[in-house]
Amino acid sequence: MAGNGAAGPKRRTKRGPNAPKRASGVYVFFTNEMRPIVMEQHPGIKFVDMGRILGERWRALTPEEKTKYEAQSGEDKMRLA
Repeated sequence: MAGNGAAGPKRRTKRGPNAPKRASGVYVFFTNEMRPIVMEQHPGIKFVDMGRILGERWRALTPEEKTKYEAQSGEDKMRLA
């Protein structure tokens, strides 16, 4: 291991159990709403295929349709502020 310059691996500090979680992003709110709908349309769908379908549907949304999820994400950020 020539030239790595580090004494050892860096360790992250543990968060407290009562520490707040990060705010959820716009896409997370979209997937939380669409996942049950996709599962109903495609019973027994694989996880990878679910992600592909959700991604396709997200890209197909217009900016006007995305504003609903952007508002939900903004509210979540305000909750943590």
